[in-house]
Amino acid sequence: MIDTGLLDRIYAAAALPGRMPVLLHEIATCHGARGALLFESRSANDGISVSPGVEHLFERYVAEGYMALNERGTPMFLEHAPQFRTDSDFRTPEEQRAMPVYRDLLIPLGFAVGAGTVIQGTGDDMIGLTLEGFADDAAARQQLPRLDRLRPHIARATSLATRMMCFQSEAAVDALGLVGTAAAIIGANNRLRAMNAPFGTRMEDRCFECGGRLRFRSPAVAARVEAAVDEALRGGQPAATLLTSGVDAAEPLALHVIPLRTAARERFESDGILLIVADPRNAVTPKASLLRLMFDLTPGESMLAAELAAGHSLRNAAARRGVAYSTARVYLRQIFAKTGCHRQAELATLLTSTLIAAQPPG
Repeated sequence: MIDTGLLDRIYAAAALPGRMPVLLHEIATCHGARGALLFESRSANDGISVSPGVEHLFERYVAEGYMALNERGTPMFLEHAPQFRTDSDFRTPEEQRAMPVYRDLLIPLGFAVGAGTVIQGTGDDMIGLTLEGFADDAAARQQLPRLDRLRPHIARATSLATRMMCFQSEAAVDALGLVGTAAAIIGANNRLRAMNAPFGTRMEDRCFECGGRLRFRSPAVAARVEAAVDEALRGGQPAATLLTSGVDAAEPLALHVIPLRTAARERFESDGILLIVADPRNAVTPKASLLRLMFDLTPGESMLAAELAAGHSLRNAAARRGVAYSTARVYLRQIFAKTGCHRQAELATLLTSTLIAAQPPG
């Protein structure tokens, strides 16, 4: 007999995907597991929803490269059985102990035994649901009949939830577009989840969509975006700002890379990365400059930084900008703090390379 209250919560989460992590935790714990993970097979590195009980496991799983290979989950997706399966359905204990993902991650953390299923989505996607951290294989197998009875309800709810999440992500970036903010949301491997019209306009000669992913024409920009996104998805650097160019190839643009976490994740119904194009010549802040956008400098700091990047000494830069030398020294300390530099020569190199990187090739 299925708990009707649980069914109500399952279908409520279908319409309100923000409730999905808590629901996954409830489903996992009431079946003897420690947590659960829901993800799309077509975007294998994108965790759609992760319950509180396995967030640390998922972060390491992605950060250490196991999700990219997904050796553990591949047999389940290939089989695509309409039922829950356990790790031992696909590999013997000896085989598991020989695999790095089990040997170096899952076994030491107490997550060697899981149960999962694959669900056909509403489009061309498949959805994977795994319950992680059973006490042992016998405990997981004991729960399979209960999980299989719950599976049709989970399948309907998660299929709807994934569509709702896409819709709400698109609605959120469209709302930003209405106020002139060029924005897009991507996941791991640059999987494009949503993009508004201003983003397409501002970036149309520098990026394009191909195979459901956002591709950057410049290899250098692509590498920087990929590195920033990977770092953000691993929970490392909270945000980054990269240099690229818009429609006018001579016009450098700053691309903010912002991880969607906590309240931001709920607002955008996405755990991906928000990309925002910042125009250094925007009319709202006419004194803004590329260096201000890159390093969050004040107008005074950015003017001084530009002089230093041009090769002037601190004293000459202060005189050229009409500020006292003591004030320039305060600005310099603040610039050091914001850029991570410790010496003026190091700062000049960073600023110069930043401005050169903004110029179009050729």
